[in-house]
Amino acid sequence: MVGGNAYHGLPERELYVRWLEASALLPAVQLSIPPWHYDDDVVEIAHKMLQLRRRYSDLIVQLGHDATGSGSPIVRPLWWLAPGDEVALGVDDEFLLGDGVLVAPVLERGATSRRVYLPHGRSPHQPILPVSARYSQTTAFMVFCMS
Repeated sequence: MVGGNAYHGLPERELYVRWLEASALLPAVQLSIPPWHYDDDVVEIAHKMLQLRRRYSDLIVQLGHDATGSGSPIVRPLWWLAPGDEVALGVDDEFLLGDGVLVAPVLERGATSRRVYLPHGRSPHQPILPVSARYSQTTAFMVFCMS
């Protein structure tokens, strides 16, 4: 849930933006606080993240259908691609959408970039969406095509 209900006031702007980014490619997204409660930049970031979601909505739906038969999750841990990779087993700030899309949101306060771990033997194609401070001073988000 993006915004966290604001029981004690609005969350910090940067936290809200990070929630938008981290949630954009999850199977469900709920905005509990509208982005226009912040500023025009946050509205633009929300728009871009929801456009990204729309771009991948067919894949999300297909992965949901596949999950009912295979049992494979829609959102997968990084080690899913390399179960023997000891480093991948410990990565908890990246996730896969199916086997083909690696999502690496920036979670650290104030950061505008981050390191991305790729399982041994994998190399991404061109980043699909390298946002790194493109939409505001506080946002950075990476999506890679892995297949």
